[in-house]
Amino acid sequence: MKTVFRCSTFFLALVCLLVCGCAVNLPPVYEKDGKSYGWTGDMKEYFRDTWYDYYRCGLSYMNGEFYGEAAWAMTESLKRRGENNRRDRRMAKTYGMHFIDYFPFREKGIAYYYQGQYDDARRELERSIASYPSEKAFLYLDRVRKKIMDAEQRPLSTPILDVEFPSARTDAAGLMWTRDEQMPVVMRAEDPQYVSEIRLRGQPVFIEKSAQSVTAGESLRLEEGKQVVRVTARNLRGGSADRKFEMRVDRTAPVMTVEAIQPGVLLQGYLYDASGKLQLFADGQPVPVPDGEDVAFQIPPALCFGGVELVASDPAGNRTRMVVSRNMAASRLCLLASNSKSVGNDAAIPGGQPVPAIHLPGWRDGDTVFRENAEIEIHVRSRNRIAHVTVNGQVIPGRKGHALSFVRSVALKMGSNPVVVVVTDENGGTAEQTLEIVRKIPEAFQLKHRYGFTVFQFDQSETCNASARIYELFLSDILARHRFQVGLDRGLISFLSPHSPAMTSESGNTDRAILMGGIYQTRHGVEVAARLVETASSRILAAIDGYTENILAAVDGYTENTGQGGPESLSAKLSERLHRRLPMMKGRVVRVDGKTLVVEPENRMPGPQTFRSGWPVVIWQASESGDPRHGERAAVVGEAVLEKGDASEPVRAILQKGQCSASENYHVITR
Repeated sequence: MKTVFRCSTFFLALVCLLVCGCAVNLPPVYEKDGKSYGWTGDMKEYFRDTWYDYYRCGLSYMNGEFYGEAAWAMTESLKRRGENNRRDRRMAKTYGMHFIDYFPFREKGIAYYYQGQYDDARRELERSIASYPSEKAFLYLDRVRKKIMDAEQRPLSTPILDVEFPSARTDAAGLMWTRDEQMPVVMRAEDPQYVSEIRLRGQPVFIEKSAQSVTAGESLRLEEGKQVVRVTARNLRGGSADRKFEMRVDRTAPVMTVEAIQPGVLLQGYLYDASGKLQLFADGQPVPVPDGEDVAFQIPPALCFGGVELVASDPAGNRTRMVVSRNMAASRLCLLASNSKSVGNDAAIPGGQPVPAIHLPGWRDGDTVFRENAEIEIHVRSRNRIAHVTVNGQVIPGRKGHALSFVRSVALKMGSNPVVVVVTDENGGTAEQTLEIVRKIPEAFQLKHRYGFTVFQFDQSETCNASARIYELFLSDILARHRFQVGLDRGLISFLSPHSPAMTSESGNTDRAILMGGIYQTRHGVEVAARLVETASSRILAAIDGYTENILAAVDGYTENTGQGGPESLSAKLSERLHRRLPMMKGRVVRVDGKTLVVEPENRMPGPQTFRSGWPVVIWQASESGDPRHGERAAVVGEAVLEKGDASEPVRAILQKGQCSASENYHVITR
């Protein structure tokens, strides 16, 4: 009897379980344009009444534009999560080793937005952002805010825009001057109707999200000449502020000519500079010169005895130096080179030289330079009047006398760069001097010392027609910045076109981390989420995401073009976010306490910048006897790891290898 009773009890329990299982109400299924939405047959799984079952149903309803049902499903999903797990997040564990990106608050907010329930939408989207920010949530929150402000019929506001150029020089007339090739620009905008966009020279500046106060920084590349820099800030409702700045970019030093010398009586010549505003000093004493591009100068008699050093400078800070000896007649001028180890066609400067003499002090043929440009000081002197001077075919302007001095900035490509100076005098005498300069990348800045990772093919919830294009643009942008060593997983290599620019990746040590993620295409747009994971510890080094609605790829016969960006914009934002999460920090070691280095960052940019604890850096030492015109070799002498810190204050690093001293000009740069 006991056995029969136990069996009866077992079967009764089984029947109860089956009855209860059958009692679970499946979410409704809806048909639209020949496709089913809800818990559909293509999900190929039994409905278990779990939070992730309802979440999948909600996403399906969103895709079918059944927004009321989508909000209901997201609410049901949240009810089935524990109190401490009711939040949006990436990589939420479902069962076993299965994970999904879980954003019920965000999707509820979007569903409410499409139903016109803007207050509810704002509440849910703000909850989503508070738990896990995403660009998709920021985008829809902006749309909700605009709808609410439009409904309230608020007057259109104008952003308050402030722009700074910290490194520019400003003259007495308020005109900005610079000789820099890249200039930092700091832009600050405030508006109660939310600053949503800042543009510099018509191009959008990266801002993480719309806000009532935004600070952004950008490095502006400048061509020589007159430049007009325009900055525009716009709020969510279209109100805008526009500021325009004019600056002169001048990397050409004044041309100085000495025409005549009479010892103790006279030293006169000419200055040429496109700025038309020059300063002249003779042995440190100011010499008055009129405004103008091509002006004469005359040195007072008291300074015409012995040698005199002439220095001319322009508003951008370019300087030309000439040392003149007047113990010879004007027809036999002697210029004293500032460095005996120099290239020249007449190093001894013998009297009565029938052809012009050319000297390039401080330069020797085959010199190595670690900069993008070489500043070459050039001195020319001639018994006969100089008629014509060119550097790499470019004519040097200004009047010509018996002695000529100027500085030329020569752009350098990697490898060998010839610099050819040709001088002709009035009698037809010609001299030519060639200098070969080799440009290299400083050792510490070479790609082999940067952090490396391997990119894996991203998961896809739906087939995204633009995924290959997104990969190519994203990887190409990363490679172009030379910030990371990048390798490609075999699966990704087989997916990409053999002619893709991303296939040119020169992988080195790329096993430190892997970059993985997902591409999620829905009826409304495409979201890409990626994470960089350290292989040794499995910790996430950086998490990034991007969203766009302008892919123009058909999804079940539906396309949408909102003008919100496309694959190019999406890929650029992903790359920018990755580089901002892991910034290239350069710094100078200011103190050493045992193995702890205190580093003062040298390349701060506006906005928050944090350096991840444990991130590796290389230590390099500046040369004590190096020529600043040649740049810094930056020889690597050690390694360290960073402690977590904010870029607004000194950062600490722990020495791992090599030696370091604060007294010998040591620097660090992140891998």
